[in-house]
Amino acid sequence: MDEFGPRVLDRTGEIDRAELARRVFADPADLARLEAVTHPLVREAAEARIAATRSDLVAYEAIRLIESGAAARCDEVWVVTATRAARVARLAVSRGMSPEDAKRRISAQPEDAFYRENATVVIENDGTPDALRCIVAREVARLRGSL
Repeated sequence: MDEFGPRVLDRTGEIDRAELARRVFADPADLARLEAVTHPLVREAAEARIAATRSDLVAYEAIRLIESGAAARCDEVWVVTATRAARVARLAVSRGMSPEDAKRRISAQPEDAFYRENATVVIENDGTPDALRCIVAREVARLRGSL
């Protein structure tokens, strides 16, 4: 990864994602540099997949969807939110992060109010995975009914 040098590579030459994350979530300038490299590639890949689909319904899940301007191409923008405590706990379990690293990652994001203001649908996700699946299924059914 030329942008960040050998410090973010493991001993096999692969990107050490944990080290890269520690670095970029500690420094907003580094995070902006990483996003400048990755977001155009992600957007290009997503647009190619969308263009190739035959489905009448496409979900475009993307970090910084709103901030990047990609939300303007969407008919609806769904925001999934949870309490800070729930997010910290989930990052610790799913990604093996320390609470400090999880909080640093969350702090690098805009406040919930930003997402709520830019959302068509806000999904509160403080419950179980099954509860979240039910909410999403209901919203998909609503969309399918309006197509």
